[in-house]
Amino acid sequence: MRRAARRWSTRWFSPFSYRRTLLEACEERGIALEGYSPLTHGRDIDHPEIAEIAERLGRTRPGAPLLTEGDLVLATEVEGSEQPSAVLHAIAGGKTRHNEIKDGIRAEPARTLDRLIDLHLVERLVPVTDDAQRTRRRLYRITDNFLAFHLGMVTQYRAEIDRGLGASILPIGRDRRAGARR
Repeated sequence: MRRAARRWSTRWFSPFSYRRTLLEACEERGIALEGYSPLTHGRDIDHPEIAEIAERLGRTRPGAPLLTEGDLVLATEVEGSEQPSAVLHAIAGGKTRHNEIKDGIRAEPARTLDRLIDLHLVERLVPVTDDAQRTRRRLYRITDNFLAFHLGMVTQYRAEIDRGLGASILPIGRDRRAGARR
């Protein structure tokens, strides 16, 4: 049985206070290092690299950090092609089996899924009664709940949120959560 990666959250790990020894120690122990606070709490919002990423994402003014945090994660963690982003959106949209993801993105997702698993953005779940090495019954899920919420709700209703209608989206999110529990 595969041991789940332990997680430790710190707000002091960012591009501006990069602590290589902390990262290496976490990697040696199988700990996924995750930060949940807005990037430096807005202190470095005028940094040229942040400005460049914001411009590339079409976010030219500092606004609600949680609204743009998911976009920043996608821009920094899955750069290179559109397929990783498409796979993450498919999983967030409820396509959790390999064939569902494949149909959703209209491409073979195996290599991309492996890469996202290596980045600890996605995890592969196997039924407890199956042999993990031989089974083909696998489910995929986004490991970070905030990123899953961002891709599943925020991205889908971004236009309404940007127009100030975020409160009207809350009942939809509550209905989705209630439906998922059933």
